Amino acid sequence: MDRLFFGSPFSTGAVRDSQINSDTTRDYGDFGNVSADSAFDGGTLGNITVDPFNQTPAGTGIRIEGSFDPGISLNFTFKPRALVGSTTNGVGNSFSVALTLSLVSSAPYGTPSDGSDNVNPVTLKLTSLATQYTVGGAPLLIKFGIYPGFKFTNYGFNNPDGRGDGFVATLDGSSILPLNLALTIAYGSKGGNDGDFVYFTGVRGTASLIPGITGGIYYGVEAPDVITPNQSGLTTNLFGLDFAGALGPISFDGEYNVSVNAGPGRVAGYARASADFGIFTIGASYRVVDNTFVGLGNDTSPFRKNQNGFGTDIALKLGFATVGFYYDQRRSQDPNFTVGAGGVDARFATDNTAARGSTDFGVNLTLRLIGFDIAPFATRENEYDGSNVAVRDRTSYGVRLTHDGSKPDALIGGLNLAFGYLQTNNGIAPGDGITTLYVYGDATISLLGFSITPKGYFSQVTTSVRPSARSQPPRRTRTMT
Repeated sequence: MDRLFFGSPFSTGAVRDSQINSDTTRDYGDFGNVSADSAFDGGTLGNITVDPFNQTPAGTGIRIEGSFDPGISLNFTFKPRALVGSTTNGVGNSFSVALTLSLVSSAPYGTPSDGSDNVNPVTLKLTSLATQYTVGGAPLLIKFGIYPGFKFTNYGFNNPDGRGDGFVATLDGSSILPLNLALTIAYGSKGGNDGDFVYFTGVRGTASLIPGITGGIYYGVEAPDVITPNQSGLTTNLFGLDFAGALGPISFDGEYNVSVNAGPGRVAGYARASADFGIFTIGASYRVVDNTFVGLGNDTSPFRKNQNGFGTDIALKLGFATVGFYYDQRRSQDPNFTVGAGGVDARFATDNTAARGSTDFGVNLTLRLIGFDIAPFATRENEYDGSNVAVRDRTSYGVRLTHDGSKPDALIGGLNLAFGYLQTNNGIAPGDGITTLYVYGDATISLLGFSITPKGYFSQVTTSVRPSARSQPPRRTRTMT
C-alpha cells in the first residue's frame, strides 16, 4: 500500500495530523494519534499500539464466556468478462483472484466476567492475496501477504517461509517465450526484530538452452529505506547463478553466490554430479563456502560454511550385496575457524591447536539375507592443523544387523529389529577407545480395532583409557528401556 497509494488514507506513510505531517513512504506510520483533524475522519481510534511490521490492529470487540478460539479462512475467485473468450497464440486467457482471510482472537483486555466493559478483541486479518493471469497458457502468479515464500538458490534468497510482508511475482513463460524463460520478483519489508525500515528486493530469471538442462541467474539486495540514516553494514548485495540437469545416466547441479556487505565479497558455491550405470554408481562434489557469507535466507545446502573441498562416493551392486566407498577432503576457508568432524565451526585463539583440515574415508558392505540386512563397515577421520600436523586420528569399525518389518520379504511382518556393534579407537592416543553395543526392537499389534506398538532398547558403552592412565577399570554405561 505504501508504494501504490502513498499520500492517501490507505498508506501507513500518510499521517493526517496537524503536528505530524509526513507522507514519506516507510514501514509503518503514526496511526491512532488523537489529532485536530479527527473530525474529518469521522473520529479517531485513540492511542493504539502499532506493530512495526505493517500489521495494525483493527476490528471489533466481543464478550466471551468460557474459551473461544475463532478460526476461519475465506477464499474466493473471480474472472472478469473482458478476458472471457479471448486468446493468445490460440490458447485461452483467464484471470483470477483469491483472498485468504483469517479470524483471530488476541488475549482479553480484562476478565470477561469481572463486571467491567473489557472485551476480547477479534480481528479479521487479510493473510494473503493471490492473483493469477493466464495469457496464452503462461501463468503470471502474484502473491501478496504476510511472509509470502520464495526461493532462488540453496544459498541465496532461500526463504520458503517468507522473509517479511510483501509480494512475490512469478511468470512461467515456457509455453510462449523462447528458451523456456521464467521470471521471479520478490519484494517486501524484512520481518524480525531488526527489520525496521529494511526492505528486500530480488529478481531471478531462468532459461533452458538445452533440453533437460536449466540455468538461472539472480540479483538481490536488502537495505534501509530512504528515511533511515546511513548505517554501515545494513546493506547487503547478493549475486548468483545456478544450474541443474541430466544427460542420460548423468545428473548434475550447482550454484555460485557472492554476497557483499561492508567489505569484500564472500563466496558460497558448489558443483556435484552423479552417474547411475545400473550395477555401478558414482558421485562427486566440489565446494567453496566462506564463513561470513550472507545469503539473506535459510541455508539448505548439503555443505556447511567455512570450507573448501571435494569428495566422492562409489557403490557397486551385486545382486544381494552392495559395496560402498566414500572419500572426502576439506580445508578451512578462514584461518580463525576450524573445520571439524561434520564441518562444525569453532573459533580458536591460536592456530597451533586448531584443526585446519579434515580427511574422511570409509567402506561398507550390505548383505540381504533371509529378511535381514547385515552391514559391516569401517571409517577413518583425520584432522590436521595449519602445519599438517595431525590433531585427531579416529578409526571406527563395526557391524549392523537389521530387520525391516515393512519389506515384502520380511521374516515377520511388522517386526523391526536392530543389533549393532561399534568400536572407535584414537590413533593420537593409542589405548583410548569406545565400544558400543545396542539392541532395539518394536512391533505393531492390532487387536479389536486398536494398534499397540511395544518398544524395547538396550545399550552398553564401554570407555577404555591409555595404559599410563589406567588407575581405574574401564567405565561401562548401560541403558535399558
